[in-house]
Amino acid sequence: MEKERIEILLKEYDHRFDEVKFYGDKYNQQSNNINILLTLVIALFTVIVSNWEKIQTFENIQLLILFILTFILVLTNYFYSLQNDNLAMTYINGIRISYLEKKINEIAKDNLLMWDNSIIKSYHSNNNFFIHKYWVKPSNVTWIWSVFVMVFIYILLGVLCFLYTGYFKYFLILEIIFGFFYISQARALNTKGVEYMVKLVYEKSNIEKKSKFKSQKKRKKYK
Repeated sequence: MEKERIEILLKEYDHRFDEVKFYGDKYNQQSNNINILLTLVIALFTVIVSNWEKIQTFENIQLLILFILTFILVLTNYFYSLQNDNLAMTYINGIRISYLEKKINEIAKDNLLMWDNSIIKSYHSNNNFFIHKYWVKPSNVTWIWSVFVMVFIYILLGVLCFLYTGYFKYFLILEIIFGFFYISQARALNTKGVEYMVKLVYEKSNIEKKSKFKSQKKRKKYK
């Protein structure tokens, strides 16, 4: 009976790893889309600035530019929102993997599986900016570059709107709203969102589990 239970859990365990890889690939795909979008914005900036004398002769050109800039702004935030969604799905699958490892270890009465419930958990429980001396935590570097790229796109769009349309004030307000919304959602995902997902997975799995943020000091170490 115990062997059959372990086999069933291992099948889901493999499936969860496939899900993590799937959403990890989707996350990387959105990163590529953002890089492509950045290239297009730079190209658009160059074309408009270098050919403005010809472009300004077109009828309603200011409204057309405003429409294009607004569309790019919305598309930028859409790609970043997709990244957050893929990251959330990666998190919740990883939490389920951690649960499965604990459950299998419990049934087997041995610490057979240690990856997500011990090794990865210990790695991510380090909330310091630097992990070791001068080694910055890679996720922090990724976050910094991600925000930098977004801000750079926002600046290019804002400069174009300021120079070639009469609606910069309204566009700036829109950028502030979108930027604040993204950053607040990304921060919430990596704090309260993770806590909620841990609680959800363990409650639905019929296991009492304290938030890792409250139980780090009491966490038992494997001998």
